[in-house]
Amino acid sequence: ALLGYRRGARDGGLTAEQRAAVLAALTEGARLGQAAQAAGLDRQVVAEAVAADPGFADEVRQAEIAACEQVEDALYQAAISGNVPAAQLWLYNWLPERWQDPRRDKAHQRDATADLIRRLRPPGTDPD
Repeated sequence: ALLGYRRGARDGGLTAEQRAAVLAALTEGARLGQAAQAAGLDRQVVAEAVAADPGFADEVRQAEIAACEQVEDALYQAAISGNVPAAQLWLYNWLPERWQDPRRDKAHQRDATADLIRRLRPPGTDPD
């Protein structure tokens, strides 16, 4: 059966039913391998169909975006329900000009300081 699927993919892609099954699974949050399995296909066959058909590739991307939007919606609901880490994550990503993760800034400062020290050290000196 798998050989038949491979032949079908080379001859023009997946059937409408297979495409619909893959897209439905992706919309629900499945990754490509899981979506292929849900449609009764091998992951490689679906990957080849995506690579060969820009229209299908766009549909796959839109399905993946729809799944991400579900997570965004859940994150937003958690944030407005009082979940502080969810609120912080939401604000850090949606309004970075107003909200920044202070841990990220400290890590950046440490990296910049270490880089400056390395550049100022005379050549051939030991870092100890």
